[in-house]
Amino acid sequence: MKTTGSERFLPFTRTAYLALTKAIEYANDEWMFPRYIKDDGSYATHASNALAKWTKGRWGITAHSLRHTFRDRLRAASGADGWLVQVDYEEMNELYDPAISIYKGFLFQSVFKYTLTRALDFRLVSQLNNFDSGEINILMQPLIQYRPSAFSLFYLGGIFHSGQFQGYLKWQKQIGN
Repeated sequence: MKTTGSERFLPFTRTAYLALTKAIEYANDEWMFPRYIKDDGSYATHASNALAKWTKGRWGITAHSLRHTFRDRLRAASGADGWLVQVDYEEMNELYDPAISIYKGFLFQSVFKYTLTRALDFRLVSQLNNFDSGEINILMQPLIQYRPSAFSLFYLGGIFHSGQFQGYLKWQKQIGN
C-alpha cells in the first residue's frame, strides 16, 4: 500500500481475483512484486512506466488516459442524471508520523448531475466539512461539460470556497490515432 490513506475496497471479477490470488501465492512475505524492490530503494515506477509504454505503443494512449476514457464513456452511455448525497468521516495523518493529523472531521457531499443534451452536461458538487478547527466550511464546484465529438471536451467550471470564486475553462482533444 502506498500510504495508510490509500487503502481501498476493490470489486474484482472472478478472473481478476484468481490472478491476484496467484500473484500473492508467488510473492515473498514482504512484497508482491519483489523484482521491483532493490536494496537502495523501490523501483515500483518501472512497472508503471512499462505499462504506459506498452499502452502508448499499442493504442497511442497512456494507462491513465485509458482509465479516464473508460470512465467518461461509461458516464456518457449511462446518461445517469440524479442527485447523490453522502456523509463520511474523513481523516488523514502525516505518513512519517501518524500522530500528526493533517485533517479530520465530517464531510457532507452532494453531487447533482443533469444531462441537458447528448453533448451538454451540468454538474454541481457541494461540500460541507468541519476540518478546520471545527468550523463549517462550504465548497461548491459548478461544471458545464460540452462534448462536440467523441474526441473533444470543453469544460467551464469553477470553485467557490471561503467567500472566493475561481473559474476555469479547459479544452481537451485527442490527438493522433
